[in-house]
Amino acid sequence: MLDLHSMNVLIVDDMESMCKAIRSMLKILNVGGQIHYAYNGQEAWKLLKSDAQIDLAILDWNMPIMTGVELLGHIRDDRKLRDMPVVMVTADANQEIVAEAAESEIDAYILKPVTVKSLEERIKSVIDKANNPPPMFMHLKNARILEEKGQLVEALKEAMQALDANPKSSRPIRELGHLYRKQGDIASAEKYYLRAARMNPMDVFAFHSLGDLALQRGDMDKAAQYYEQAVRISPRNLERGLNFGKVLLEKDMTAKAVKVFDKILDLADDPITVREEIAALCTS
Repeated sequence: MLDLHSMNVLIVDDMESMCKAIRSMLKILNVGGQIHYAYNGQEAWKLLKSDAQIDLAILDWNMPIMTGVELLGHIRDDRKLRDMPVVMVTADANQEIVAEAAESEIDAYILKPVTVKSLEERIKSVIDKANNPPPMFMHLKNARILEEKGQLVEALKEAMQALDANPKSSRPIRELGHLYRKQGDIASAEKYYLRAARMNPMDVFAFHSLGDLALQRGDMDKAAQYYEQAVRISPRNLERGLNFGKVLLEKDMTAKAVKVFDKILDLADDPITVREEIAALCTS
């Protein structure tokens, strides 16, 4: 159980003044025991991988060297750290940001300027959720653990229980699609992905996965359709954009592919590497 008053908090922002401002707010709220700082995602990642025990991370969205979203990706991919509550601070909340937040499994985000009230509300919410996870999240967590052990049948049962616990969420439906796909049952996987996409037109995971399945069976028209929808929801995912561009090239829709690649380059932190990938696609 995490204790609001004694837990260790990591604040990550490239502006020292912002780190200090958030720390002052935490002191006012009597939240946190030890407070740690990092001034970019790379520095924060080194700290998280050290012996420091961090219970909550407050990350800035846009930072040099490694962004908050990139750092969160590392956190969610790490078995030891992946369940750590994360609050993201952003200056914008347009559709792209909200979609990227969903893809990155952010527990909560705060719009700038950060206030004592908004910080208190978000932190209390994510800590309460971490200490008392809803049944759907518990079953999904169990499904993930079983999947990693190779126990796919048992993982499917847990995902079904997650769906029973919250039939209005597309997340367990999408998870069922993922597990059936891993099991090799492509027909069932597609059925659940389609169901998730119909339930939630913003479920970018479902559309991306449908695009992957269509590409796998050589249905370029369907692949283009699903990838385009996924890219429209969340254009910041560069891998998805490259896949979509590849499909367009194979359909001889070169002009549209160029527009997709231009968008990717605008968003890329390392445009030279992305240019090389695009060049390889065009060459092949």
